[in-house]
Amino acid sequence: MQTKKNFRRRIALYLLLLLVLYLLHFSRGTRLRLWGASPDLLPFFLAAVALFEGPYTGCALGLVAGLLTAVNSGAPEGLLALYYGLGCLCLGWFTARHMRRTLPAALLCGVALSGVKTLLTFFFFYALVYRAHSLGALVRSGYSLLFSMVLAPLAYLAVKKIHARFTEEE
Repeated sequence: MQTKKNFRRRIALYLLLLLVLYLLHFSRGTRLRLWGASPDLLPFFLAAVALFEGPYTGCALGLVAGLLTAVNSGAPEGLLALYYGLGCLCLGWFTARHMRRTLPAALLCGVALSGVKTLLTFFFFYALVYRAHSLGALVRSGYSLLFSMVLAPLAYLAVKKIHARFTEEE
């Protein structure tokens, strides 16, 4: 009984942290910018959740994050939920079998999730719909990814702290 209660608390805290990261990224006045690049910590947060909680919890939070992100995105609705959900499912499965729960593993998974999302969004939406074959958007995405990697340890440490707090009691 205590295990289910702790799991629910962890999920509630993850959802609260997801909402905070979403609001920091999309609200006016709270978005960080440096030389035209802004960090996107959602892929790194989702990768850390998939790393600590496994593929199914990561997939569920990925779907929620994708649906939230699709509200403020120019991409077709549901595609970001699909990218995040399937990406977190694959990352959670892969990391459970082949990686340890360390910061470099979380950064690598976050870069992979962010890179795949960026490439899929660019090629299947902007390149096909708008016929925007400019590499400038990909370069700007690379700058944003580097800026995100600087702040990504904060998301990793928050997930690690939440996970450690509620697994100690079990």
